[in-house]
Amino acid sequence: MNELLSIRNLHTTIFDGEPPVKAVDGVSLDIERGEMLALAGESGCGKSMLALSIGQLLPTAAKITRGEIFFQGTDLSKLTEARLCAFRGDKIAYIFQDPLGALNPVITIGGQLAETVQLHRKLSGQALENRCLELLKQVRMPLPEERLNQYPHQLSGGMRQRVMIAMALAGSPSLLIADEPTTALDITTQAEILDLIRDLQTRLRMSVLLITHDLGTVAPFSDRIAVMYAGRIVEIARTKELLTHALHPYTQALLRCIPHVGAGRQKLDPIPGSVPDLRNTPAGCPFHPRCLEAVPMCARQEPALSGNKERLVSCWMRQP
Repeated sequence: MNELLSIRNLHTTIFDGEPPVKAVDGVSLDIERGEMLALAGESGCGKSMLALSIGQLLPTAAKITRGEIFFQGTDLSKLTEARLCAFRGDKIAYIFQDPLGALNPVITIGGQLAETVQLHRKLSGQALENRCLELLKQVRMPLPEERLNQYPHQLSGGMRQRVMIAMALAGSPSLLIADEPTTALDITTQAEILDLIRDLQTRLRMSVLLITHDLGTVAPFSDRIAVMYAGRIVEIARTKELLTHALHPYTQALLRCIPHVGAGRQKLDPIPGSVPDLRNTPAGCPFHPRCLEAVPMCARQEPALSGNKERLVSCWMRQP
């Protein structure tokens, strides 16, 4: 067994009205040691709620109602808040999509890094400053000595995201969860940040869960891709196999939305309809109202996620 994280039949529900929102609806997923797994899907599919469920950083109204989350053999879903704190940061770290909102505008970069480092390591004085500088160098921050005394508003979006990555590395985690880490960055900076995460993953021997709605952006950096729709996983495959031979109609539709560089003027093929309301998902396969290949069985019964470890798909019309 080479799994670092194993999620089994996880259900996370948001109780903020009637009926409640089934944000994560029976997800089973493994992340192997040293791999980068991309979790892809449209906005509203439950990707971020799945990520927050792992570290139990859920909103007040949300709760894990069923399932297991095994990290290095420990079921995180059964731990108390006090015991969970030993995993957050030291073993599992997060990078969120809005670094400007996550950073304190009135504290210097060095001050915020120092505070994070001290949560995980008993350092002070010059040793603490050296560790903060080392972290900024690890994330390829230009002029790292100067950045320690600057404030978030003085940095570009890409630099602020590098600070967030440095803070995530402060506890030397085994699993890094990056939730849309390139949102609002230009395409060149997106590639730089993803290349940095991939390089850190390799050098530090971490596993990475990379959440995205853009398969084209993450494809060169991920080892496997899991596709999520309406709170459920609908397909998992090695990246190359999924890009060249996607099985689920939803995955195929996502790939048709990707523009191809150098292909000149293109007409993109949008997916008809929209993601269903997670308070009231349709019966059967949740994608069937938007699927061009749906048959009556698709509306009656949800297909199981079937196949083998290398290839899983949930579709009546497609089998691995």
